[in-house]
Amino acid sequence: MKVVVTARNFSTDDDTALKMLQNAGFEIEDHSAEDIGSATDEEYIRSLVLDADAVICGPEGISNKAIEESPKLKIVSRRGVGYDSIDIDFCKKNGIAVARALGTVEGSVAESVMAYILYFARRIDLQSGSMNRGEWKRIMTPGAKNHTLGLIGFGGIGKEIAKRAVPFGMDVLY
Repeated sequence: MKVVVTARNFSTDDDTALKMLQNAGFEIEDHSAEDIGSATDEEYIRSLVLDADAVICGPEGISNKAIEESPKLKIVSRRGVGYDSIDIDFCKKNGIAVARALGTVEGSVAESVMAYILYFARRIDLQSGSMNRGEWKRIMTPGAKNHTLGLIGFGGIGKEIAKRAVPFGMDVLY
């Protein structure tokens, strides 16, 4: 079974998933080192997946034309959150399964959110600017403790943010 990977950085940062697929006997055509994204030419992506049995894509997704012209295609798996770059109804009509890799980005997105919360709560911009000017101004900031964090939606990302916010003494509402 041939798996075509177009999802950026699928194997460049950590090749664990790639090795798992190879060890399971899949033939891998890895394009993850290329700068494929949502602005990538549809025809180029189509040319990559024409003889694929499976596609692992990122935000670039896969077009309906590419699905129609890929007779062996059985599954499209989205590396990331959501299916906005894949026409699920079209895939269903054509007998193509659609999946996403749960747990691949939720933690890193939650870490970024917490970094921003702490950045703004502690006014890192003011403190960093002061240090860069060779000063050491004591800036009183409220921090995150005893503040309320409201989460709209409590899916995978929301849960991961809550897990990280509670140890900082934040009240989490969802």
